[in-house]
Amino acid sequence: MKYLLHGSVYSLPLQPAPVMAAMDRWQAVGMEATAVSIITEAQTLSSLYLKGCERQFLYYQNTIRDRVRVLGIDETVARLYARLRARWQRNGKELADSDIFVAATALAHGLTVATLGAESFAAADEVAWEDWSGRIAA
Repeated sequence: MKYLLHGSVYSLPLQPAPVMAAMDRWQAVGMEATAVSIITEAQTLSSLYLKGCERQFLYYQNTIRDRVRVLGIDETVARLYARLRARWQRNGKELADSDIFVAATALAHGLTVATLGAESFAAADEVAWEDWSGRIAA
């Protein structure tokens, strides 16, 4: 594994108009090189249950979920989360708890976060991340 997919990337195949640059990048690195945090998995499932579309749920289950490894929260991830959250709060950085868990999971497993939202991880110096949106940085 090399990449931990942020929800913005992981949910792309379920979007009516996915960001093709990210889809192409995901295809290029291959499913076997990717994983997701259990937090991202829970957010994706919650969204699918909220929509209540059985066909979309089955598509997700058969084409995405069974091919991407889900990484749980263990003591190492929990400690990294706590350390990162405390440090970032002290330094005035605002990140959503779910993004902090993604960052902690990536650090614990030596992975790079693949995201569409560079703004989510730009403040997280210690976390390796890549913007797969295809946008050119200013």
